[in-house]
Amino acid sequence: ITGECVFNVITQPQMLSKGIIIGSCGIPGNLLNDGTYSINMMIVKDTVTVLAQLEDIVTFEIEDFRDGDGKWYGKWPGAVRPNINFPIWKAEGLK
Repeated sequence: ITGECVFNVITQPQMLSKGIIIGSCGIPGNLLNDGTYSINMMIVKDTVTVLAQLEDIVTFEIEDFRDGDGKWYGKWPGAVRPNINFPIWKAEGLK
């Protein structure tokens, strides 16, 4: 764990009545690079006042795997490794 923030997610401000509040946030597969990650959470009132700051509420590890052909590429440079469509093609008529 290096202590760097990889990304930040916020919810839209909303008025909720007193009680238990539940939230859910999914992290897409193939987004995070190999490594150990922790999730921190802030509860904020009126988009300004921090009511609670919870650190390392969840810690998990991402580890690359070998595909069915036994290929393994290891850790990529950078904090994230998104699976982005990146087509290439041969340009016709150019040398």
